[in-house]
This record gives sequence, C-alpha cells and structure tokens, in this order.
Amino acid sequence: MCFFSYDDWNLDNTVATAATFTSRAQKLRQKYTELRQANPNAEINLICHSQGCIIAALAQLENVSTTILLAPVIGYESGDEARRITLENQKSTPQPDGSILRKRSAGYYTLFLPDYWEDYANISDLPDKYNNLGAKTKLIIFDAARDTVIPNNKDYSLLKNEIQIEHFDLDHDFIEKDGSRSSIVEKLKVYL
Repeated sequence: MCFFSYDDWNLDNTVATAATFTSRAQKLRQKYTELRQANPNAEINLICHSQGCIIAALAQLENVSTTILLAPVIGYESGDEARRITLENQKSTPQPDGSILRKRSAGYYTLFLPDYWEDYANISDLPDKYNNLGAKTKLIIFDAARDTVIPNNKDYSLLKNEIQIEHFDLDHDFIEKDGSRSSIVEKLKVYL
C-alpha cells in the first residue's frame, strides 16, 4: 500500500494548504510512475475519496487494475459557486489575500488559496472523464446515500453501464453508527 498527501501540511499548526487539481493530478501521475518503475509487474489499484475522485479522472492513468471511487463528485458547482458554498460554511473564514481557511471535523484546517478556485473553475465534463477512466480500469463507485457533504451529486445516468455502482446507506465518510467503517472495508476486500 502507498499513502501520500496531495496537500502541503504544516504540522505545527495543523493546516493543510490545498493544492490545485492540476497539481494533484500531476502528483498522482508522478507517484504512479515511481511505483510502476519500482514494481513493473505489480497489480496497482486506486481507492479515491470525494475530490480525490476528480484527481483520478484528471490523471487518466494507464494499467491500473481496479479504481474505486468513494463518494465521488459527479456533477459539481462552478469554481465560483463552490467557493461561495465553502464561504457560507460556518467553519470557513475568508482571509485578506482571498484564500479561505476551513476547519475540518477531524480538528485540522484546510487553506484554499485563490489559485485553487481558479483551477477548479476549469474542470468540466466529469461524467465523460469518468467514462474514459472506466475504459482504462475496472471502475467501481461506492455511493454514500446519506451524503450531506455533496448531497446533490447522485446523478449517475451519464455514466456507462459497465461502471459498477454500489450503494451504501452511510454518510460521506462511510462512518457507521458505532464509529467504524467495517462494512466499507469488507466490501473493499471483495474487490481488491
């Protein structure tokens, strides 16, 4: 397994500065190339969550066995609309330079710089990007039916039939009433 952060972390003050989608996709391509060069015959699978699904769709990696998208963004607001929604969040604070500091439920903060929103505005045609990704890898979507983070992102009608969709009666983070993620972990084991 390989875990890595797309964002720049300042551990002293628990702030992650959000990288642009373009730079995140580039980082994923670079990490994939490193892994593939070190292990040319390895089976590589991706598990992506929320906006990480957009990154996989932008990266369009070749020779990935299975890609699982957890609570993916399918339809989305424009960069300006997403910025407005983020600003309306009670845990978000606009900064003098135009960036936004948002407190996360896990206790850390994410800093969204102005270039993040500019890059976000240039993303388009996500269903097409997911369909293209599905032509390169076995693509499975884990839908969070009780998603309150991106609740209006449930229209999978533009996705090709060969993209498998599993529905879970869970929230955006797939956390169960007992605080575990056991049902999603068990389902991941089935596919990987």
